[in-house]
Order: sequence, then structure tokens, then C-alpha cells
Amino acid sequence: MSATTIAEAFIPVEEAYKCAVMENTWGHLAPRRNAQHKGLMLFARSEYGDLVILNSAYDGLEDSPWLFQAMMDFVGDNTPEPGIYKFTGIFRNYKFVGDVAKVEVV
Repeated sequence: MSATTIAEAFIPVEEAYKCAVMENTWGHLAPRRNAQHKGLMLFARSEYGDLVILNSAYDGLEDSPWLFQAMMDFVGDNTPEPGIYKFTGIFRNYKFVGDVAKVEVV
């Protein structure tokens, strides 16, 4: 049996353990299902492809690993070219619904 095969055998166990630790540590901060939070997010994509969340504010929503991951996924999907963007809308069930507009910088 090769080393990669043994390592691969433990991947599901390790992943389940990581998820359990995250839930036990940060679970109280996870966004509640069906709760709707109005807010905005300012984000950017650099000319080298880096994604950065510059600012975000949502009514009644605390920071958490789940929110951060949802924001990074959204930013990655909504920045087709380098620039600064602003999202205004709602966050509900790990999805953002609203308008994204490119901010012109002079």
C-alpha cells in the first residue's frame, strides 16, 4: 500500500473532524437559516487576480467562517475584471441577492 493511498483513506475522517471542531468553536456565529440581513459590501479584484473584501456591513449579522466563505465565493463569482465593486442587497441562506456595480476611481 502506498503512502498516498493511506493518506487518501484518512481524508474523509479528517474532514469530518475539521467540520466538527469548526462547528463546536464557531457554530454560535453561523448565520441563521431564513434570516434576512440587509447590507453592503465593498470588494476588489487586483490586476493580478487577488480578491479583497474592503468593507462589509450587514444588519444583525456577526462575522463567522461561514459568512467569510460565502462572501469570498460571491466576490470571486462577481468580479470579471480588475476593479473595485460595491454590492448592495441582502444576505439570506448563504446567498447574496442584490446589485453589484463597479466603482469608478479617478
